Amino acid sequence: MKQNGFTLIELIGVVAIIAVVMLVTAPQIMSTMTNSQTKSSEALYKDIELAAQSYVENNWNTFKAVYDGNKKNSNMYCLPIKTLVVNDYIKSSNLIDSSTNEAIDPNTNYVLLTNESSSTGKYRFTFKYVGKTC
Repeated sequence: MKQNGFTLIELIGVVAIIAVVMLVTAPQIMSTMTNSQTKSSEALYKDIELAAQSYVENNWNTFKAVYDGNKKNSNMYCLPIKTLVVNDYIKSSNLIDSSTNEAIDPNTNYVLLTNESSSTGKYRFTFKYVGKTC
C-alpha cells in the first residue's frame, strides 16, 4: 500500500529543525535591524546639519546680521529647523527618526552653531543637531 504524507515523527523533526534555525538567526536579524535604524537616525541628523550649513553659506549676509545680533552667547547660535524647512533646505516629511519612529517637530528642534574662530573675528562654524535642548 502506498502512503501519502509525512509521519508524526518526520513532522516533529522538521519543526524542531526550523525552531533551531530560528533560535540561531533571530538575534542576528534583530541586531541588524537595530543597527540599521541607528545608522538611519545618524544619517538624518547629519542631513539636518548639512542643510543648516548650506543655509548659512547661501544666506550669509542675512544670517550674519542675525548671528551678530545674538547677545546670549557670542560664539553660539541656535538655528531652528523650521528655518530650514521654510527655506526648502530640508523637507518636513523627511524628519522622521527611525530609531524611535517619531517625527521631529521643526518648531521645537534646533541645530547648534558654534563659532570656532570667535577670538579672531572670523567665522568658522561647527554644526550639531541638538534636538530640543537649545
